[in-house]
Amino acid sequence: MKHVLIVGQSENISPSSNRVFLESGIQVSRAMDGADALRLLYERSFDAMLLHLGSPEDGLKTLRMIRRDLRIDPMPIIILGPSTDGHLIQRALSEGADGFVGGVCPPEEMSQRIRGRIRRNRMLADLNPLTKLPGNVAILREIQKRLRGGHPFVVAASDLKHFKAVNDSFGIPCGDAVICQTASVLSNCLQDYDGPSGFVGHIGGDDFVFLADPGRAEKIAEAIISSFTQTIGNVLLGVPRRILRGRAGELISSPFVTIHLGLVTNRNKEPDPQDLLTHACEWRSKAKKSKSSHWVADWTSSLVP
Repeated sequence: MKHVLIVGQSENISPSSNRVFLESGIQVSRAMDGADALRLLYERSFDAMLLHLGSPEDGLKTLRMIRRDLRIDPMPIIILGPSTDGHLIQRALSEGADGFVGGVCPPEEMSQRIRGRIRRNRMLADLNPLTKLPGNVAILREIQKRLRGGHPFVVAASDLKHFKAVNDSFGIPCGDAVICQTASVLSNCLQDYDGPSGFVGHIGGDDFVFLADPGRAEKIAEAIISSFTQTIGNVLLGVPRRILRGRAGELISSPFVTIHLGLVTNRNKEPDPQDLLTHACEWRSKAKKSKSSHWVADWTSSLVP
């Protein structure tokens, strides 16, 4: 059940809206004005808000206060107001509104608008801010979706060796460039070899995950290592050379950063998504024993006791 806050009295919403909202899985709370809305927002989180601009200046003030208050969880805000006031629409959008509905809106359409905004907001919230790739929640959701589909697929975990040394020695901007280049390599290789069925996610830091068809996974792994090896030097090309040391104090020679992949499959079993991801990370650790970029795979479904 989604919980939506409606602020003010609006002619945009028909009297039958509450019933339609409940039937579509939306529970409604109402606030008389901005002060009442802030009180409710401090008490609990809402999935979305409909804000009526009865008095434009008061409504925009409420919108501005909500968007700037760090105590209030981010949520989509849809403005309800006159459809002919283009200047008001522009002001509302510039203050942080996510949408504008003018005139009377059928409750069925409003329900779809609300649910669509909530879905988009949650998707954007889970994107990694640096690479814009899906984060951990989306990764586990995608694995679960594929498990329910019943078809074999590969989960691959990857990370970079000596990334911390590069980040510490060359600086955070250089480290960010390495991460973005890694995301680009993974995304391009998945697109080239697995098309729209491929999936790439970014857990955080230098940890990435991709899902692929078992028949193409090995070619994808080889392509990733080849592309990464050929392009990562360009990222570090303008960086002053210096002596790098790893976590144990050992000297690191060029190439400073290498990529390592652990591949596992769901064949012959249906594990928990987190178990499958953990298993891929365990095989990634085996791959990191190599000094150069490397991948290893477990095609035996050794999660089975």
